[in-house]
Amino acid sequence: IWTSDSKSELMLARKFLDIYEDKSANLTIEDIRKIEHEFVPAPSTIPVFPFTQSAIWSRLKLHHQSNESQQVYMDIEYSYFDHLSIFQFNQDGTLVKQWELGDTLPFDKRPIQDHSFVVPLQLKPTTSYNIYVRRDAQEAMFLVESLWSPTEYRERDRNEQLLAGIFYGAMLI
Repeated sequence: IWTSDSKSELMLARKFLDIYEDKSANLTIEDIRKIEHEFVPAPSTIPVFPFTQSAIWSRLKLHHQSNESQQVYMDIEYSYFDHLSIFQFNQDGTLVKQWELGDTLPFDKRPIQDHSFVVPLQLKPTTSYNIYVRRDAQEAMFLVESLWSPTEYRERDRNEQLLAGIFYGAMLI
């Protein structure tokens, strides 16, 4: 649930993510939407899939309860996914937006250029959405997904960069 006064981070995996392991790694978004009943709640605060050939899908049911349109950043913080497909569907099942990301694709193609994968979700007033994320990687996969207001996201990013600068500056001394 996201409201107009939701100003800070909302970790998704704790309570809100549903997961499906596609062992064939061949299912499309159309296939996934036909088997929605096979999704299960995330097994832990940060679900981990160690070295699998499977594609891992997550589903977030997002309810925007505000009477105002709002932009929200979805941050997929683990940056080692070879490929990510993100799909935003509205409540009547219409595809609103799709993004293709991953560490094998050009950095400048990301909608928000950051070390993690961040996409801007446009939320209309009092509307529900299903957000699907398909991911695959050659290494272990950690599912760390958050929602942020753009202001809170930029502040967090600025603080991370400051701390990294202090750390690496101290290493040089």
